[in-house]
Amino acid sequence: EGGKSNERVAVAEGWGLRTGPVSAAGGADGRQDEERALECDWAAAMLGRTMAALEEEYTSEQKARLLAVLRPFLTGGVGLPTHAAAAARLGVPLDTMRSHLFRLRSRYRALLRTEVARTVPTSQDVDSELQHLCRVLIAAA
Repeated sequence: EGGKSNERVAVAEGWGLRTGPVSAAGGADGRQDEERALECDWAAAMLGRTMAALEEEYTSEQKARLLAVLRPFLTGGVGLPTHAAAAARLGVPLDTMRSHLFRLRSRYRALLRTEVARTVPTSQDVDSELQHLCRVLIAAA
């Protein structure tokens, strides 16, 4: 449990989300807090599994370095490097870095869509579930 909690916190913080204790109080507020915490856990799990799948695809030394440098642009948060700084770290021209980032974001979106599709009964539900995921992430920010 502690490891999963730490993972949720790390993923949530990577997206710039606030994390904190859930109220143990009963009543409607306690149930709402518990529901909100479960939704945050679900959202963090979706993002965590998506990132793990992306990491599996980026196992070669060159791709792993690319992912390491560009990962902050996927997870967001405060203090992101500039595109120019990321290009310099990769040793590539700015336009090349932006192309890499575009492809990485596209793949991340596709993997997230696949991960969410595993949680819904039909493919027609994927878009609404992705919208719900975005609402959960925004509400937790």
